[in-house]
Amino acid sequence: MNTVLPPDSWEVHWAMSARDVPQGRLLAGFLVDLVVDTSRMREVNSVCFPRDLAAHALGVEPVRLMAALRSLAKARLLTWQVEGAPDAPNIAVTLLPSAPAGFRVERGAVQRHEIESPRVS
Repeated sequence: MNTVLPPDSWEVHWAMSARDVPQGRLLAGFLVDLVVDTSRMREVNSVCFPRDLAAHALGVEPVRLMAALRSLAKARLLTWQVEGAPDAPNIAVTLLPSAPAGFRVERGAVQRHEIESPRVS
């Protein structure tokens, strides 16, 4: 990704908060990259991605990815749900913007953007 975020953006603050959560470091940058990459034309804080492909891209087992999601949800930094087939689920994630003291988060309506699975030839 080539987008440079201002240091006071909610995305930067979210990633810093997520890195402080046990197992959160695994997904902090990955999720912010997905959200920022999909929001070039509009504000988006939700994405949907294939669980197994994401785990492979991160170099971890799907169970570790799921544990990190549970940890971040427990810290109230995101909500998530499993969609699709049990053998090849997609994970829908909504980042919950958090702000440091004195920083106001202004967001429009939450929109959702799905990340397509790459085609295997």
